[in-house]
Amino acid sequence: SILLPNPTIENGQLTLHDGRLYNVTAVFRPDGSLYEELVKKAFPIGDELSFVCPVNPATNPVFDTPVGRMGVMVCADSWFSAAYQNLKTKKADFVVIPSYSMGEGAWERTWAGYSGAPTPTEAKADIGRITEGQAWAKYAMAGRVAAEGGIKKGINVFLRGNLWDLGTDGTTVVLNDSATVTKKVSGGTLVNLWL
Repeated sequence: SILLPNPTIENGQLTLHDGRLYNVTAVFRPDGSLYEELVKKAFPIGDELSFVCPVNPATNPVFDTPVGRMGVMVCADSWFSAAYQNLKTKKADFVVIPSYSMGEGAWERTWAGYSGAPTPTEAKADIGRITEGQAWAKYAMAGRVAAEGGIKKGINVFLRGNLWDLGTDGTTVVLNDSATVTKKVSGGTLVNLWL
């Protein structure tokens, strides 16, 4: 995902316009051309609320790909039921989630609850008791898709590396039917979700 000013796809090209900033993800076809719609982040976290414009999750598209209907969520959107309901309504077969977790060791820190939105009642008991990584496993894709229904396969990939000297953390999470596999790597890697 990337932060861009009022982006659109026009004549197969990413075009920027004056206006509000959105955290967006573009999806490319196997031949390298862009799909006509962008996915925009619906639920900015607390650090983003002052500059990222949220969207209604129901406006995000599902993409017809050679291997099925693909839904895409941007990072923390994977914590919210409304994002999954959009994919279910639009009959997505699988979901792809690019994410960023700031700071080395962030996944081992104590979880402080949802960022930028109220923590749901059922999750409040875990605030201060589990780690950030455990919260991602329980309340994001790996733990949420079973409760939401519809999606059986997915992948949540976290940016790794030294972005703006902020550091990064996160674990690749692969959902394959009812099995979840996590893999933490410190460098570059290729991860496949076999459909």
